[in-house]
Amino acid sequence: MPVVTLRTLPLPAATVEPMLPALAAAVASSLGVPADRVFAVHQTLTAFAEGDRLAAAHGRGTHPPLVDISAFAGRSDAQIESALRAAAAVVTTALAVEPANAFVTYTEIGRGRVLTGGAVRR
Repeated sequence: MPVVTLRTLPLPAATVEPMLPALAAAVASSLGVPADRVFAVHQTLTAFAEGDRLAAAHGRGTHPPLVDISAFAGRSDAQIESALRAAAAVVTTALAVEPANAFVTYTEIGRGRVLTGGAVRR
């Protein structure tokens, strides 16, 4: 079950609420899982410095939204790249920032490192 964590400076609910299902759907499609098996969450940052520049909002080309996709290991490089690109496209479009202004990571979770449904998944 992939988890997509989006970290941004404060955003209106009207921006966040449609973005989360879109992120889940985009990542699900890339990784070949049903969208209802992807968790997408948003965390609001209270401060964000890029070097010595502190910002209160995401600029078109600065202070990128931060996205991490965590999923079970075993996906192909092509699937991972697709998920990275899909998540970036959703977020940059929703926030009206430059397409290159997203920072997206993919974290693989090894066997025995997740408990869900009351069981450790192996």
